[in-house]
Amino acid sequence: MQKEYIDKYQLFALIIIFQIGSTTLFALGIDAKQDAWMVILIALGAGLGLTWLYTEIQKHFPHQNLMEILVSVLGKWIAIPFIILYAIFFFYISTFILYEFAQFMIINFFQETPIQAILLITISLVMYCLFLGIEAKARSSQIVFPYLMFFILSIYFLSLISGIGKIEQLSPTLENGIMPIMKATPSVITFPFGEMIVFLMYWCYVNNKQEIRRISLLAVGISGILLTISLGFMIAVLGVHGAATAQFPLFKIIQKINIGDFIQRLDAIGGAILFIGGFYKMTLYFNASRLAVETLINKKNQKWLMVLMGVLWYWFILVYFPTFSFYREVAINVINPYLMLPYQFILPFLLLMIIKLKIKLQQKQGRNIHVRS
Repeated sequence: MQKEYIDKYQLFALIIIFQIGSTTLFALGIDAKQDAWMVILIALGAGLGLTWLYTEIQKHFPHQNLMEILVSVLGKWIAIPFIILYAIFFFYISTFILYEFAQFMIINFFQETPIQAILLITISLVMYCLFLGIEAKARSSQIVFPYLMFFILSIYFLSLISGIGKIEQLSPTLENGIMPIMKATPSVITFPFGEMIVFLMYWCYVNNKQEIRRISLLAVGISGILLTISLGFMIAVLGVHGAATAQFPLFKIIQKINIGDFIQRLDAIGGAILFIGGFYKMTLYFNASRLAVETLINKKNQKWLMVLMGVLWYWFILVYFPTFSFYREVAINVINPYLMLPYQFILPFLLLMIIKLKIKLQQKQGRNIHVRS
């Protein structure tokens, strides 16, 4: 049995922070121009389907994470290559999130600070949180969640009353037809909705297993609506071109807010949003990689492994990312179109098919079917 637990409210907070915390800073689906908000709504439908897929896998193995499920379904030796691939995948994505966070802080707040300092401080905070355990991490999400929502909703409200947006920039609808929307949708399905795959490493900690699917679908749905609203504000305030070219569009909106020359320069709100969302997201990805490695070595809660991976994390980012433009190029042209699909859809779908097939075979043989613990 698990020694740590997450309740349904903490799960709800964790998912929304994970989904919208840093994602709101980017103009998702902007290739569809002023129809980009439709891209998010279509992707949300697919994202809810993926969440159902992931929770269906979890339903059959309620007390195991994804790596343990792979071992139970495929056997140890067949599962090992897939565990290694997922460990690398989770670690690789965590490096992108951490680098993005560090660059955001340097560009907007600490121009004279070397990236090494930002990385060391952030990785130290991540290590400290993970030493406290996943339960402490979940509890803290319940505390910071209201602040994150307050910051995001404040941006919406202040943008409205400051009059910096132009609703006409969201029209005409479907000016270029449906094809630009359909072309832009796959990348938004994978980021952020397909990233729910990482919660297959954490649903096993939820104390009320029957609530996992309902809470997860609700949280993903709310996240999608908030992302749609955020994108609408980006286009209304910055225009299609401005939203597409800005490094951090939502941050640009915050900088434009000026109410009576009194409420202005709210850059700290953008920093708070990215810090909260980015920090939780990188921590969950990094810890998922650690849990995968622990499954490989068949040992749990290895603090030395966490520290070793933290050092590797720091070294890899300094070596792998020469420039911010390189990071963007790899993220857009490599990760989204090629890397996400097998890990987020193909492998989970095949895994669920094998689970269903084994259940049917057991039923035909007249065995009693029980979920694994």
